[in-house]
Amino acid sequence: MQTERKKTAADQSVRSIAYRMVAVQALFVLILAVAWSFFSGVKTLYSVLLGGLAVVLPGFWFARRLFKTTRPQALRRIVLTFLLGECVKLVMSAVLLVCVIRFLPVILLPSILGFVIALLGFWFAPLFVKMDVISESRYE
Repeated sequence: MQTERKKTAADQSVRSIAYRMVAVQALFVLILAVAWSFFSGVKTLYSVLLGGLAVVLPGFWFARRLFKTTRPQALRRIVLTFLLGECVKLVMSAVLLVCVIRFLPVILLPSILGFVIALLGFWFAPLFVKMDVISESRYE
């Protein structure tokens, strides 16, 4: 019983880290959008936000999908889910960006920069997100 609670707490901690990393990506996009809109107007804000959402939404989907299976016995399934989920996330991001640029009245450069900032946000998020270290001894 105690072990199950520790595993659940560890799972929640890892999920929390993933969601916080997606939130940092969204925050980077929001900061860029607001800063740029002061100089260029609301259409720029809209363009940057939609370009960033093309990365943030699939990232959120991936975080939810990945943590459906967290049992250590399901290692093969976790790895497969990770690889397949990452591929789907990248395709979803590309399709969303193309749809934003093609079908919505956005400005091209701010949309692409919002997309790029969201991608870079993934790499810089660990600098801003407290990583809760989960040791193996907690499971014993």
